[in-house]
Amino acid sequence: MLMATFGFCNSVPPTPPSASAADPHEPFFQGLKKIIHNKPYLILALCFGCGIALFSSLSTLFEQILCPQGYKDQMIGIYGALLIGTGVLGAAVAGAIVDKTKKFMETAKVCFAFAALASIFLSV
Repeated sequence: MLMATFGFCNSVPPTPPSASAADPHEPFFQGLKKIIHNKPYLILALCFGCGIALFSSLSTLFEQILCPQGYKDQMIGIYGALLIGTGVLGAAVAGAIVDKTKKFMETAKVCFAFAALASIFLSV
């Protein structure tokens, strides 16, 4: 801590640690401006943001959604664990499929379609 605070060592190593570190980096706000104007990134961020919001809201409100339907707290806990477990299993399967086929968009669309169907069935 003292060496870093008082400058007893160089701030830059004598040789760059990787090829990407050898290139000068662009300023943060310039990169942020590029991201804001990148349409595929915005679509991807919106889709994954909605997926994370759906998961977070379901896991938070599971008890309030299912208790009035007559489910006990223990069963609701099991359903929450199944929600997380099937998500992990589905991510592992989707990751293996994408790794072999390199079809990122198609796999994401199929996964989102299944998530939408599961949400509809849960709400019904």
